[in-house]
Amino acid sequence: MNFFEKNKRLIIRICLIILFTGIILVITKLTYQFSSITSATTSAFCFLIAVLFSAYFGDIIIAIVTSLIATICFDYFYLPPVGKFTIAAFPDAIALTTFLITAVLTSRLTSAAALNAKNTRYFEQTSTDLNELALWLIQTSKEQLTLSEIARQILHTFKLEYCAVHIYGEGKYPPMSLRFHALPGS
Repeated sequence: MNFFEKNKRLIIRICLIILFTGIILVITKLTYQFSSITSATTSAFCFLIAVLFSAYFGDIIIAIVTSLIATICFDYFYLPPVGKFTIAAFPDAIALTTFLITAVLTSRLTSAAALNAKNTRYFEQTSTDLNELALWLIQTSKEQLTLSEIARQILHTFKLEYCAVHIYGEGKYPPMSLRFHALPGS
């Protein structure tokens, strides 16, 4: 497997985030040059929106990369002297530092919230699956409740490719105990 195939998803995400940041830059630059409606502050908020989207739909690495790109663009295109990577006044240095810190913290919080939402959906699905398995175990008669049927039901309920039921000998675990070990398929 070559580098591109192995990292295809990450490369595509980074390219999309750079593209989105570029689109925000073009829009704000055009409105900044041709209208008095947009200011450097408005442009900074547009960049923060790009950072929020990158953090929500990507991960923390993509969000931090977007934060750095937005900070570089903000410095180069909006802080005097425009078109240079130097800062003319101390308040502009504070504005740039504040923007970077805000972008990174916002990206971290948004990324964490997205990860928490994903984990919550996973745990809710696992809870639903466990309830389904428990209901099946309660409704199945003693005569039909075999180890192979339990394993089949676990495979079906959790959508697994492999399931093993281990029964340990007397003395190793309390009598009549069953241990289930299910591994998700690759």
